[in-house]
Amino acid sequence: MRRLYTGEVEERGRADQSIVTYRLGAPLCIAGETRPIEPALVGRIITANPDKDELLRNPIHAQAFKRVWSVNPALLSAGIVRSLLGRDTEVDLELATQVTNRLLAGREVPFRVRDNITVMVLGLHCFEEYATSLGITLPELQVDRAVEGLLEDLLESGGTAVKTGLDYFIEELSVMAVAGTLKHGRHYVYKDGLLALHFPSCHAAFAEHCKRTGFEGEVPDRKALRRQLIENVRRGGYIKELDARVSFGSERRRAVNVDLDIAKQTLEVDDFPQDEPDKEYRGQWGWQHD
Repeated sequence: MRRLYTGEVEERGRADQSIVTYRLGAPLCIAGETRPIEPALVGRIITANPDKDELLRNPIHAQAFKRVWSVNPALLSAGIVRSLLGRDTEVDLELATQVTNRLLAGREVPFRVRDNITVMVLGLHCFEEYATSLGITLPELQVDRAVEGLLEDLLESGGTAVKTGLDYFIEELSVMAVAGTLKHGRHYVYKDGLLALHFPSCHAAFAEHCKRTGFEGEVPDRKALRRQLIENVRRGGYIKELDARVSFGSERRRAVNVDLDIAKQTLEVDDFPQDEPDKEYRGQWGWQHD
């Protein structure tokens, strides 16, 4: 799915041991209850989430579906292809780009998502023009609502970024802390909104948790996650320090400092519980920096 986006080259073996090489070029449409959540895929897709309640409230949708179900949609392809081949693609694309820029004015949207919206707007424009060529007047297509729905579904951080593997990491650590599989004083120390994570042990517990629970999101290895930590610091995000010296009971360890109040603005996280320390560490907890 990721490699379809740029049309990469694929290879397949033949029975005679030779190899056939071809370029991936076909669009891919996936239907189901959920969508991919891997950041590399989220930035490459256009989503549509029909409202099931609306289907029940308004019978016109069921009636339209029955009409579509009664015909062979493949019969439409020849006319659509002829119509598209007869259009000036550069002019249509320029119009779609202008509409997209107007709809996204004043918003910070990742380049891939912006490009995807442009493609969507282009497709809707060509669809309207095709209908007009057949003498059909379509209901008004609410492109602005479509764009808002897409951005709301795909973007985090106040609508400016796709959720990253680091975001899922912090969210799952919160779940693990509440469940008791992540221990205060061992994996993390939390005080006054500042969360100190012992990164190696937290990542090991996270990987084990994802394997045990069948977590379907992205599970970056330690090196990749470290790179995302660095990027978050440079971006001025919720990661405040990478190698802070923090007291974990009787030991001082390097820790990643997270401003949990900032993280809560965009992520689904709760406060990390502050359990009573283990007996041998009682009275030794502290929050100290060199």
